[in-house]
Amino acid sequence: MPKYKVIAHRSVHKFISDLKDEKLKNTIKDAITNLENYPLSLREMDVQKIKGLEKTFRIRIRGAG
Repeated sequence: MPKYKVIAHRSVHKFISDLKDEKLKNTIKDAITNLENYPLSLREMDVQKIKGLEKTFRIRIRGAG
């Protein structure tokens, strides 16, 4: 069972559902799911805190496509 719950803005859900590239869509979904294993996932992924916003991070996904 994951320790953390990942909450994404509704625009993220819309962006993912509108993607035509299934490989990219799955890569993004897997990366978001992996964030449930925080803080271990931060060591493996390119995640940074967004300045000026509390409890808000960005993730960069590479190698997709």
